Amino acid sequence: MSNKTICSAFWHHTNIRSDNRVFPCCRFKYPVAEFDGDVDKILTLPVYDELRRKAKAGEHIAGCQKCYDEEAESGSNKPYRSEEYLAPSTRLEFNSKYDCKTISLEFLEVGFDNICNLLCVMCSPEWSNAWGKKLHPELPPKQVIKDTDDFTNIPETITSVLFLGGEPLMTNRHLKFLEEFKNIDELTVIYNTNGTFAITERIKASLDKCKAVHFYISIDGVGTTNDRVREGSNWSDIEHFVGQCENYKYKFQITSALHTENIMDLPKLVDWIKDNNYDWRPTLVTYPNNLDIANLDDINKSIIKDYLNKTDMPFKTNIIKHLDN
Repeated sequence: MSNKTICSAFWHHTNIRSDNRVFPCCRFKYPVAEFDGDVDKILTLPVYDELRRKAKAGEHIAGCQKCYDEEAESGSNKPYRSEEYLAPSTRLEFNSKYDCKTISLEFLEVGFDNICNLLCVMCSPEWSNAWGKKLHPELPPKQVIKDTDDFTNIPETITSVLFLGGEPLMTNRHLKFLEEFKNIDELTVIYNTNGTFAITERIKASLDKCKAVHFYISIDGVGTTNDRVREGSNWSDIEHFVGQCENYKYKFQITSALHTENIMDLPKLVDWIKDNNYDWRPTLVTYPNNLDIANLDDINKSIIKDYLNKTDMPFKTNIIKHLDN
């Protein structure tokens, strides 16, 4: 098997998104199948057999290009949580957790819809029906997956589920999934959330039955900066949500998308992270291209690089390298 193309996601993972699209992972460039409601059969589809064959043979897989590019740019085989590098690739993350010996769905990512309350500057109608309403008011803005009742044959091999958006806490579809999941006490549940919706008693009742709970909270700046680049958010709501996670002892990580509209306020974000000792993962926005920090003028690039060279923060090596490139 090729160390450069093998990815255990093809053996143990799938990503189901709104409009019933199936992707091998969140980074894959295009859908490979249409979801018909049967979760258990996805990994046995012929398209997955072909992906596994190509991966083992060392053949280039077009949908995996983002991981190939990240590994080439970082110049590293280091695992995902390296503090020096900006997440070399999702492929390496999967390979650090799963093998390629058996086929069993262990990690399910599911976005039941694109319903969201925010207009984040780097987002689009695919992920936010708020953007759909604004850009295409003449079209139905919501993209939904099969009704939860149509989710059939959910394999008991699943040990982790990641709820995507839209904003998953805006509806109760994630709750219906959890309330009907047979082995909830063995399940790790993960949410990608914008942190603007409180954890209700009903949500807490389900989460407290799970083996583990983890939130990825999208925060792209402090106070008015976040509210500006994530239009529709309210900083006080986010502080309340983070406080709930702390009080309930749920694990969480702050995830920040860095781009031209917030990078000059990075020092305030770094200070807030450090003052509260939060786990933090900054990422770089490269699309739309106008938001890529590589497009900053030389003066602002110099300001950011000087700051990064004097600051202790994760993944700064690759941020500086990206600015230089």
